[in-house]
Amino acid sequence: MDGSESFEKPSEKTYSERLAEARKKAEAFFDARYSDIREYDEISGYFNEQAGVFQDVYF
Repeated sequence: MDGSESFEKPSEKTYSERLAEARKKAEAFFDARYSDIREYDEISGYFNEQAGVFQDVYF
């Protein structure tokens, strides 16, 4: 996406597996740092908004 060469081996996981893995990591990060549900909702909302914009722009 950034115009440079990638030397990483392509993932052998399905799209849904990759998305689920990324979602679990993000949820674990936010769960560990934001015990107050209002703070959790606020910060995860910003994150989800950013991810949505990236998706709209690049896909």
